[in-house]
Amino acid sequence: MNKLRVELVNTMEVKDIKRSEVAKQVGVSSSRITDFLNDGQELSFDIVVSLVRLIKPQREMELMSNYSLEVTKPKNIRYALEYCSTHRLLDSMSDLLNKAYNHNNKTLTNYAEIYGLVYDWQTNNYESDLDLYKEIRLLSTCDKNLKALHTLLECNVLHSIKEYKLIISLSSIAEKHISAMEDDYLKRSFVVRINQLLGLIDLKVNNDTKSSRERSNNILEADMGSTYSGFAYYLRGMSYFYDDFEAAVKYFSLGISEYKKGDSFAGVNAIKEKMSLLYFVWGKANENCSTKLSSLCNLILDNSNDSLRVFEECEEYFKQSPEGVYLKGLIMNDKELLYQSLSLFLKKGDNLMSRIPYMSLVDSGNEDQVTSYIKEFALTA
Repeated sequence: MNKLRVELVNTMEVKDIKRSEVAKQVGVSSSRITDFLNDGQELSFDIVVSLVRLIKPQREMELMSNYSLEVTKPKNIRYALEYCSTHRLLDSMSDLLNKAYNHNNKTLTNYAEIYGLVYDWQTNNYESDLDLYKEIRLLSTCDKNLKALHTLLECNVLHSIKEYKLIISLSSIAEKHISAMEDDYLKRSFVVRINQLLGLIDLKVNNDTKSSRERSNNILEADMGSTYSGFAYYLRGMSYFYDDFEAAVKYFSLGISEYKKGDSFAGVNAIKEKMSLLYFVWGKANENCSTKLSSLCNLILDNSNDSLRVFEECEEYFKQSPEGVYLKGLIMNDKELLYQSLSLFLKKGDNLMSRIPYMSLVDSGNEDQVTSYIKEFALTA
């Protein structure tokens, strides 16, 4: 009996969870659950994910990463590739790709080719974005699911090079491919992929908070797990960043809670960083967050003489980030640093967060100058 099955059986015994109850909740017969747990018969991968989320959710990533390497049926290998890709379980994904490449199922080999490029993109294993994009364009497929994934990958690479207009036109094709899909698990996962990407573009590039909230709803409705839900709440929290402090805190807190369920500490930390800036922008001390950024923001709000010393002590932490340059500019009352911060945000394509240095420059009486600066930047970008 493998690790996943042992964990599930032991937890069910300790918590007195009946197999009949589990079977009913995941939508299979009790005998199928018994065959899977006792005899090692292979269940559909999405059913196993549901089992883990129901019985042992706090260890989902670890258990599913291990289990992904044991699947043998072509459909389950396809599902496992998608799961490992979207959950950034890249070591397991690499092993799965080798299994898929060497499989005698031709359709699965085709999946391996496209997921192989997805893997290269996720691990930065390519010379340049343009080279990867050309390689993607050379691949073709007749499979409905792969047509959608292929177009999604094109959109993601275009996002890396900030070709937002191309993404918008291409994303409509991706959404048509997704609508035509019949595989429920992959379809819901691809719905999340496209809404994550377009939700960020709505928010950071187009300042369209209403559309980004609709995208976050689509992610939540797909019901693909806590990691996705965490991102959806992060997206929604960011959409309220300048408009409603309480709403932003509410959704950020929900996002942290969901990310913790999925053991995604990177997601938790990303939200905590944005929450630190949220409190700062609204002129509120954040006593409940222990990040370096939050501590520094609290000192600046208090006009503390220790602000510069603390910044210099953790300057490496900021690594010339636009946030770090902005805070240093405030501490030193240096407008050039504020402009540099504004430029760094704009270069990242993050119009939403560029409003932070923009507002500080406007408050110091430079509205016309900073507006001209942004227009000139747009012309030369």
